[in-house]
Amino acid sequence: MNRAKIGFILTALLFAVFIVFTVLTMTFDVGTTPTGDVGFYSLNVKVHEAVGTSRTWYTITKILGFAAIAEAVFFAAAGLFTLIRRKSLKKVDGIFYALAATYILLVVFYVAFELFPVNYRPFSFSEGAAPEASYPSTHTLLTVTVFMSGINFIGDFVNDKRLFIILTSASAALAVFTAVGRFLSGVHWLTDIAGGLILGVALTNFCFALKEVIDSKKGSGIRE
Repeated sequence: MNRAKIGFILTALLFAVFIVFTVLTMTFDVGTTPTGDVGFYSLNVKVHEAVGTSRTWYTITKILGFAAIAEAVFFAAAGLFTLIRRKSLKKVDGIFYALAATYILLVVFYVAFELFPVNYRPFSFSEGAAPEASYPSTHTLLTVTVFMSGINFIGDFVNDKRLFIILTSASAALAVFTAVGRFLSGVHWLTDIAGGLILGVALTNFCFALKEVIDSKKGSGIRE
């Protein structure tokens, strides 16, 4: 079984886990909080009370969210530049198509959960603000998807082994750090963070698998 097939199977399994987890979050042990109903009520409330809130972690993770957006914009610009320079869609590296498809799915999920909230944040640092959709944690989803899928780009364009290890380790660390920081900030329920992680890893696997398929059809990729 080739890597692409394995990747798509893992992606399908992760999406299935996410769907089941989302349904449980909407139906299991639902309780009422000051900001609305939330599933896994006993667990979520107990953990939130134990963790508390932290404006410092909230600010740090907000900055990392902007960093993830900047990285995504950089990859998009690099893909556009490659297209302009090579003057052919066929000559654009597979990683750019894989990242584009992944980012589109990321936006679709983001908009869908904003329009149809599963639950609302337990706490907000903006006084008097309207309740904000909380599931899944979009900061966690964004940073895990962008930083982890970006490893594909590093693997294709960084030939120095030492630099490759440093950059991939940093990308993975940033994704984990943001998820943990978002949890410690107290603006999300535990299940929000878990949902963001599951969906982010699913999208990352999708990106890896799609890149393998595109590259296999194009040879090993076309570069100048």
